[in-house]
Order: sequence, then structure tokens, then C-alpha cells
Amino acid sequence: MVEDKNKAEQLKKAKEVHDSNPLNKIADGRVQKHIEYYDMDDNKHVLDATLQEPSALLVTQLNDMIAKGDGIVDYGAVFEILMEKIIVSPNLNYEQMNKDLAKKYQNKIFRFTNKVGKKIKVNFKFPDYRSAFNIVLGASKSNGDSNNVNTIKALNKYVIEDSNGESIDFDFYNRGHDGFGMIKELPDQALAFLERTLDKDGYLSLLYKTFQYANTAITNN
Repeated sequence: MVEDKNKAEQLKKAKEVHDSNPLNKIADGRVQKHIEYYDMDDNKHVLDATLQEPSALLVTQLNDMIAKGDGIVDYGAVFEILMEKIIVSPNLNYEQMNKDLAKKYQNKIFRFTNKVGKKIKVNFKFPDYRSAFNIVLGASKSNGDSNNVNTIKALNKYVIEDSNGESIDFDFYNRGHDGFGMIKELPDQALAFLERTLDKDGYLSLLYKTFQYANTAITNN
């Protein structure tokens, strides 16, 4: 037992020495990243991640997925490739991420007073990680244009539920309906809920940083 423990410690020290050498990192094609993020209570944390250097073909494919002519990007698919091909640790995949999300983070009650003074309560529901990434990041097209109609449609269908637990549509924001006067604030609050949930464990920040790393890893910049 003592010999096994000593051997394990020696292996650990050897790995630490290896990993601390920048030349080894380059040779192995892996780098360590320390990602800062804030949890749901605004407490600051650091997520340690190991990233694999991508191939030139993979980076080019990722950029083609982002630079589509209509500006509509499937960020869920882009992030899935990052998780499969570049992020070594933590080991991320949509199925496990969805399974690990505690119930207390899957819903949030939002109360407001509409334009005619009526007090209203709605529920924000977290759909799943892939859908949430697409909704949050798709609020603006990759070419810089706004994507408000499609974003609000997605929020109405998948995220915002009325007091009866039903999804809503654009009529909800018109006169005579509960959401009258809330066409700007309600979608903004729903987006904020999704974004905070996506990054409560640093996943959104990690994926942002991973994409940035992929675009610089194989260039001289």
C-alpha cells in the first residue's frame, strides 16, 4: 500500500512537471485554460479546462458554420463540436448537462405589472442546453443584424409560460392580454434567465473561450 501510494505521488509530480513546461504543451497539442465565471448568486468562480489543439480543417469548418449568408447560426451544433473535438476536460455533452441541471434551476417565476396596472405572473422554463444556446446567441445574427422576431417566437414557444402553464404567442403582448406593454421587458428577462442558467457552472464562458482559442491556436497571431 505504501509503495503504491508513493508511486502514485511520483506519477502525479511527474505529470505536474510535464504539464508546467510550455514546450510539452505545444508538443502535446493541449493547453490549460482557467475560465472565470459567476454563479446564480453572483459569486465568482474559476473553471479549469484542458483544450485540445484543433486541426486547420476543423477550425475552417467551424468558421463556415458561423459565417452563413443569412446570419442564422446553429450555435448548438457549433458548441457540440467544441465539446466533442476540443474540450478534453471537463467532459461535456448535452445529455449529461441536461440530466445534471437541478430542478431548482429549471424554472423561475417572474412577476410584473402590465401597462394597465394588472399584476401578472409568468413562468420561465429552461428548455434544454442546446435550445437555450441557440436562443441566447441567436438574438443577434452573426452578421450583426437583429433577430428579434425569431428570438421572441422561440422564447414564447419554449421558455415563457402564462399563469395557466401554457406557452404564449405575440398576441400576449397586445392590449387586452396579460403581457400588454411587456414586449421589450419580458423577452429580455427571459433571455437573462437563460443566460444565467447556461453559465451557472461556467459552461457558456468556457464555450466562448474555446471558440476564441480555436481561432488562434493554429495561427501566428
